[in-house]
Amino acid sequence: MSRGQQQDDVDAVSGSPHHYAPAPSIGVEKPQAVSGLLEPIVMQFHIILQSLSITAALLPSLQAQYKMDQVNSSGITGSKAKFTIDLPHHNLSFTTKLQVTEANLPSEASIELPKVHVLAEYVQDGSSNLNDTKLAGK
Repeated sequence: MSRGQQQDDVDAVSGSPHHYAPAPSIGVEKPQAVSGLLEPIVMQFHIILQSLSITAALLPSLQAQYKMDQVNSSGITGSKAKFTIDLPHHNLSFTTKLQVTEANLPSEASIELPKVHVLAEYVQDGSSNLNDTKLAGK
């Protein structure tokens, strides 16, 4: 990737003492202009999130916690974008600091939530495909 000319670069050309070395390049394809638009960067990814926990105090005596375990996501970005997300284990739990002995209620409760599987794929707008087909058929 490279960066466009910055104000500091312009100052360096005009003789100002501020000159910065060019930005280092990395192994990502540079977007190319097509019909005045930039092509998106294409890369493959695989992400594993071992655990994520979010805790909130709903009341001074009541705490809630949402927890996800072993989230997997993989896919590809760009014009052929496609990805999957798998969330096999997640739950919501509540904890109270109050002693509720008279009603025989537990001080904790946990709800196992259903598995989540998401499969998504980028689909181009049908109108642009129709125009391309019409042009190719002439």
